[in-house]
Amino acid sequence: MKKKLVLFGLIFIVTIFSLTGCSISKNKVTGDAFKNQMTAANFTVVDGKSQFERYDYVSEVYLARHKEYGYQVEFYVLKDKEYALKVFGIERGNKKPRKDISKWSDVKENVEYMYNKLFDKNEEEYPFQVINDKESIEKILKLYVEKYYDENDDKQTWFDKIKELSGKMGYAKEVKEFKANPGMYKAHVGDVSTVLRVALTARTNTPDMYEIMQVLGKNRIAKRLEVAKENLK
Repeated sequence: MKKKLVLFGLIFIVTIFSLTGCSISKNKVTGDAFKNQMTAANFTVVDGKSQFERYDYVSEVYLARHKEYGYQVEFYVLKDKEYALKVFGIERGNKKPRKDISKWSDVKENVEYMYNKLFDKNEEEYPFQVINDKESIEKILKLYVEKYYDENDDKQTWFDKIKELSGKMGYAKEVKEFKANPGMYKAHVGDVSTVLRVALTARTNTPDMYEIMQVLGKNRIAKRLEVAKENLK
């Protein structure tokens, strides 16, 4: 029985790859095709769209469960394919790819801030950290847009500019400089980066901010920083 389950698992994996267009097949699979193929393979298929109504980036959801073994296959159609590929590609090409998304239930929590319609619904207070006074945050966001941000910068140039901004604000440009001179600085470059991270995502922890900003693009970034300033208390 165990061998039978292992064999079925291997067949199941191959089926998933062919249905989703990963590696084995590059053909586009429609919702109807998915339902037909899974029904023919002894799966019960149900429409799961109602579970994801608030997620604007999902247009179709089908859940298929094998009648005998209970395996479940999930089929999703995302709107704006090119943008979705960029969002899901963040930190995927690194030596140590991100691990916060390993199954569909992880997706909602970890990508919704990349979509304006979902991000704009956030009514919670921005969780600013070390730098949390209105005047400093407002100045950082204003200076960053007007003087330092350039969507064409490579990652090193991008971070060097955040260091420059930190110096302009009277903060340490390096964390080690901050630690070596206790009492001299109120904050350091990492704290300035956190201000930008929170303003752009309403999160204190996210994947690589440079990659996130590359995907968001100039217009989304400008709008979000402006909204963050407007919401300062």
